Amino acid sequence: MTSVTEGVDRPEYVYDAAGERLLRRVQGATTLYLPGMEVTWNPAAGTEETTRYFERAGGTVAVRKNDGGLYWAFSDPHGAGEMAVDAVWGDVVQRRMTVFGGRCLRGCGSCL
Repeated sequence: MTSVTEGVDRPEYVYDAAGERLLRRVQGATTLYLPGMEVTWNPAAGTEETTRYFERAGGTVAVRKNDGGLYWAFSDPHGAGEMAVDAVWGDVVQRRMTVFGGRCLRGCGSCL
């Protein structure tokens, strides 16, 4: 897949010969995917953002954002990120999913 329509957006993707995603372009911003890192450049907004992923035993255990924030990451048995905990303040963000992998919009957990 090289592009998909999301509402009014139409992201475009570039892959390498092995099928790994290299670039994502949407609304003038370009994201470069490197091993363990994403770099996004938006020339219109004049911004550059990076996200670094730290892995252990085949799974992501921590994420460092552009602003220096560090988050501990917890995944389900399939490797999908379910929970992130702010390493400084302890704030928790949890993402609930339906049994088919869609986002649970109710927030009550009954989708699981």
